[in-house]
Amino acid sequence: MNPTYEETTLTLESYFNEKSRQNNEKSYKQQYRNHVSTLNSFLASIGKTEASRVGAELSAQFDRSLSNYLSVLTVSSRSKNDRRAHLRLIKKIYEKSNHQNSNAKRTTDLSTALRMAIARTELAPKTIARRAGLSTSAMQRWLAGSLPNVNGIPTLRRLEKELGLERDSLVSLVSGSKPSPDALPVVAIAHRQKMSKVQREGRYVLRLNDLSPDFQNEWRALLEYKTTPMPLLERQARGSWRCIPADTYPKVHTTSICRGMVCPTASFVLLFVRKLLTLTLRHQEHGGLIDDIADANAQTLAWLALPAALSCYIDYVASRSNGVMHNGISVASSAFASLLRPKTGFLWQQPKLRNKLPERFRPESDDEWRRLCEHSHKMLRNVIQKSKGKSRIPFDPIASLLVLDNSLQPILDAISRLDSEAATAPPGSLSQALAKRDALLLSFILSNPLRSRTLMSLTWSEHGASNIRGSSRAGWRVHIPSHQLKNGEFQCDTEYSAKISILVMDRIDEYLHEYRNTILQGKECKYFFVSTKSMEMWATLPKRVLFLTKRLIPGSPGFGPQAFRHIVATDWLKTHPNDFLAVAELLNDNIETVMKNYSHLKRESSFARYDNHLAKLIKATSTNEKRKPDIRFQD
Repeated sequence: MNPTYEETTLTLESYFNEKSRQNNEKSYKQQYRNHVSTLNSFLASIGKTEASRVGAELSAQFDRSLSNYLSVLTVSSRSKNDRRAHLRLIKKIYEKSNHQNSNAKRTTDLSTALRMAIARTELAPKTIARRAGLSTSAMQRWLAGSLPNVNGIPTLRRLEKELGLERDSLVSLVSGSKPSPDALPVVAIAHRQKMSKVQREGRYVLRLNDLSPDFQNEWRALLEYKTTPMPLLERQARGSWRCIPADTYPKVHTTSICRGMVCPTASFVLLFVRKLLTLTLRHQEHGGLIDDIADANAQTLAWLALPAALSCYIDYVASRSNGVMHNGISVASSAFASLLRPKTGFLWQQPKLRNKLPERFRPESDDEWRRLCEHSHKMLRNVIQKSKGKSRIPFDPIASLLVLDNSLQPILDAISRLDSEAATAPPGSLSQALAKRDALLLSFILSNPLRSRTLMSLTWSEHGASNIRGSSRAGWRVHIPSHQLKNGEFQCDTEYSAKISILVMDRIDEYLHEYRNTILQGKECKYFFVSTKSMEMWATLPKRVLFLTKRLIPGSPGFGPQAFRHIVATDWLKTHPNDFLAVAELLNDNIETVMKNYSHLKRESSFARYDNHLAKLIKATSTNEKRKPDIRFQD
């Protein structure tokens, strides 16, 4: 953690005392007082005191903070120059002091051995890292004193080989390099292994940039029909697609943008359509419907009306899940069926689209087109009824946590590890700021288990007009309008307003006043959680949570923000059986959905009570047997 300005002032005093002893002059005492006076004036301009911790104003944002401070002073140019010099000396002394402290903390046996071995090669560390298959950033961290975890041991062995060192000469310098006998093995998730294999087999999704202009015109007409308040064609009352502000959703392709707003449903439906087109427009020998190469570019929504094309898609998707008719098929089928619905379906009302199909697939009349739509609609409804299976078990990645008496403890331990990493990082460094941000991120999700998109879109402003509001004195709250929430327009309560746990509040203060500025490096960003990659929305936030949980929780394959919701709900219901209303409030969901998803816990609670009941009966029976009188019959 960064030192306070009071500690920095003591370092400054030591600096001038040493000057006085060396030169035997008393003038340095007055110089010290002048520098402290300037420092206090500077701190007042940025809203800090000597009790505050040193932040980005003495590192990444020093030039900007200095310029702002000097611009508000009403003193002579000479006085401004003096104060500029005072602050630059304070900054220099602060950096030198922290550098010395950092070196004292960060020198390890591994870093020393690495420096010596690399020096003998006369090669740059980055060159050696690349040859050993090690990231250059990891090499820099190890040289700076960081230690690899167990997962980094194989890489360390490759580094030993590249440097010509004996086996285990570097590994032996890492404490805990050998896993303990009771270490948990990492759980292999069957669904992830399957998807990894599927991805290696090749793509079966038409790229967005490969969509033809004619198809994009069709899609634009459908998007307009689904999103406009007053469509020209008939539409069911709940047949519209929701649009939300673009700044509350990760960057998307133009095919999902309408009137400057983002339509999330459009992204999902278009993905299903692109898959169907890819499968359909393949040659018959490869499972498609095309036998003439000239028809391979017939991109049109009209394919959705053909039972053969729909079967091609459904059969292929099911085959990739070992024949399971799962919920993903049901969702896609529902999207297709809505476009074919008699009277109100977009395709049902567009018979001219049949002319876009290759001749051998083309219905001869408008009436035949509508009959085809109705037949396909009926077929899809049957598929939806049958698609009740599961291609994956969502609780698999967190199964090892759910069986614990305290399911939250491994996450709390992970947060503590991040705090330890921040404590050993150089004060004011980016690595320290990132560790503190990650600790806040995991803590925040435990406090307010929101969905990924909502977490990414949270905003913060010093003026209070944002999602994160409050202060360290008044407490922090999160206010979220309906457009930032999933199905927000259908919720009974149109806004989410909740208190942030008191255990997270100190982290928010530190993050906003110190670490967030270090990560931004003087740039502006309106979002609460920020990254070093972009000043826009942190779109890879869910992947970061997955990475952190995999790295910091023993035996965990990693999980994202959605899994946090399951952990929080399960942990609460295990300690407060049947309190589904509280879970609905915590998850900002309706109680019907909560009871449906966590009904298994209600069953477990019932059986646990029944077990206790049986135990009492058995104990009572055993006691009664012992109390029976010994009756003997005489002849």
